[in-house]
Amino acid sequence: MRLPLDGQFPEVQGTVAAVGDGLGIAFHMDGDDKPMSGNTACYGVYVTAVTDTRTGVRHEYGGTQGVWSDAETGDSFQVCLVPDFTIGDLPYLQVELEYSLFDILTDKPFLLSFKAENKTERSLRLGYDLEAGGATLSLDKIDVSTLGALLTVRTAEDVSVFDLAYDGHQLSVAYRMQDGTEIPLQVRAGQYDGKSLHVLTLDPVDADGNRLFPDMAQVQSVVINGRETPLT
Repeated sequence: MRLPLDGQFPEVQGTVAAVGDGLGIAFHMDGDDKPMSGNTACYGVYVTAVTDTRTGVRHEYGGTQGVWSDAETGDSFQVCLVPDFTIGDLPYLQVELEYSLFDILTDKPFLLSFKAENKTERSLRLGYDLEAGGATLSLDKIDVSTLGALLTVRTAEDVSVFDLAYDGHQLSVAYRMQDGTEIPLQVRAGQYDGKSLHVLTLDPVDADGNRLFPDMAQVQSVVINGRETPLT
């Protein structure tokens, strides 16, 4: 399976196989180190949509079908499940992919000094449930600051809250500013206690995904899937 960035990341290989009643698109990365192209590292490849060229119908997956597994030490497969099609449909499918790419500034130890005023940090109690990706999520609290946010979520479902928030389609979080504009909070990392507690690390970003450090005095509220929680 040819990939759009084969020339930049030849180590990433794509394979399609039947999985149950659907398809599994697997991306294989060989070796312990992430594939590099110059200073850019590839951390993953996700299926975002598949179009049936016979009908023109486009099925969105939002990158939330990814499952990582280790075949052998140093080898990893990321399997994206595509339940709407079978092997017989392959000649007619057009697959859209999204690469998770990061620019590596340095691989040497470095020291970064900064000061964040304590007054910019606030903890907001949420205490409500919402439906996302077919699961019920209980939102506990969100700690906000100019550096980002920590969202604490509980769920009884066997679901990856990180995947739901990955592209913002199922679980979206933003700072709403006093002028009415919004700054998206993009998920960077997630922690899971193996039972029910999930904590997401979220970064304020612009439309191109670049980090922002908003003035919290100008932040009016936090918006999660359209529901607004004021900072005051």
